[in-house]
Amino acid sequence: MDTEEVQAIGNKSPWEALLHNHIVGFGRDSNGIEMQPPRLPLCRLMTMEVVRNIQEDDVEALQEKFYRTGYVASHCEFYLTVKNKEGEIRTVDDFVDQWDPLWKEINEEFERECDKVEEFKILKNKMFWVFDGNHRLTAWSEIAKRHPTKREYHPSVKFCLLAPAADAYKKVEQAMHELNG
Repeated sequence: MDTEEVQAIGNKSPWEALLHNHIVGFGRDSNGIEMQPPRLPLCRLMTMEVVRNIQEDDVEALQEKFYRTGYVASHCEFYLTVKNKEGEIRTVDDFVDQWDPLWKEINEEFERECDKVEEFKILKNKMFWVFDGNHRLTAWSEIAKRHPTKREYHPSVKFCLLAPAADAYKKVEQAMHELNG
């Protein structure tokens, strides 16, 4: 690693440092500040239980909290990938017919935001597998289904996109498990 990479991960645990090597960056703006992509509509996330199995008790507690507060922007971000463990990629076209009208509208807003910045166009028409955040995804998605016309239950969320190579996938999975434990 070069000096800049070492400084970027200097205060991180070995597991965080391992993840750092697989994070997709979106470039820097004209001031040298790392660009942040628009928040991703929750409807574009798919569960991938490689870190830990979903616990119904946890989901119920998260549903209750989300129902009361809606999405809180300071909540943890989701750790995502475009390819699952088997290398499968899914597109929005595979799911859009299952979404309520509000999800479709929010998704179109996201697509328009991605069109504005060249570096964000790689996010267009893609679905994302969840490494970490499956309990939140499961809980929040159920609340959105129960309230198809309430925007506060149709969040767009912060995320960190990971792109591990096939031979590094198991290491990233293990790092996520260690960080989640």
